[in-house]
Amino acid sequence: MNDAPAALVEQSLYEVRKAIHPRAVHGWFAAWRWALVWATQLVFYGMAWLQWNDRQAVLFDIVHRKFYIFGLVFWPQDIIYLTVLLIISALSLFLFTAIAGRLWCGFACPQTVYTEIFLWIEQKLTHGRMLVRAFRPRVLVYGAILGGIVVAAGVSLWLRVPLKVDVIRDRAAIAREVEGGQIENLYRLQIMNTTETERLYEIRAAGLPTLALAGTTRVEVDGATSRMVPVTLRVQPGAAQPGTHRIEFEVSAVGVEGVAVREKSVFIVR
Repeated sequence: MNDAPAALVEQSLYEVRKAIHPRAVHGWFAAWRWALVWATQLVFYGMAWLQWNDRQAVLFDIVHRKFYIFGLVFWPQDIIYLTVLLIISALSLFLFTAIAGRLWCGFACPQTVYTEIFLWIEQKLTHGRMLVRAFRPRVLVYGAILGGIVVAAGVSLWLRVPLKVDVIRDRAAIAREVEGGQIENLYRLQIMNTTETERLYEIRAAGLPTLALAGTTRVEVDGATSRMVPVTLRVQPGAAQPGTHRIEFEVSAVGVEGVAVREKSVFIVR
């Protein structure tokens, strides 16, 4: 019986809060609020440009402990006037609030004024906000990396050769001497035709003097299939010193320009 209330409490604690958006307000009072927004901002930003006796009309010279308000100069000893000003402001707040409610808080308070300004900016940037967010440094870095990867992948696909070749050495016979003293190595080439059209491929080898293929040099591979082709390479006696020598296989499509693959391997001479 006690599990149900606990479940309800847990569900309420983890419930996702809905976003709250301020509603646009129009009318006579809203117009008054905007009039006071303009008035307070003109006083705040415009007062600094007013001149009086070759100085700012309103200047709080904290360093020299002097307050200039038009033709009046207040010293620290004149703190009584600051006290009177604060008392007048407080009593005025109480008076106007008693007459017409929260006039100060609703129309002239700095929090209200700047909230109204920020809401106006937010409203103007609601089509352009995504654009602003899109030009943040982090977004630009992510976008550049993503764009680079996409472009590289696209270029790679565009330049992709529709042919794959794997070279596998025959481990049963690494190197052997055949008729005429020739040195022979055996390989297996896995030729993968990545197109859907049957193609004829020609096999070549290079890298050593007198290196030649023994047997057929052309094979057919059906579309979208692979074929394992045994290949025998031979060199004439004395053409290479004993040891391991680098060679290269080239497999190219007959009659199709640009479809060719080169794969490296080794030829062993004993």
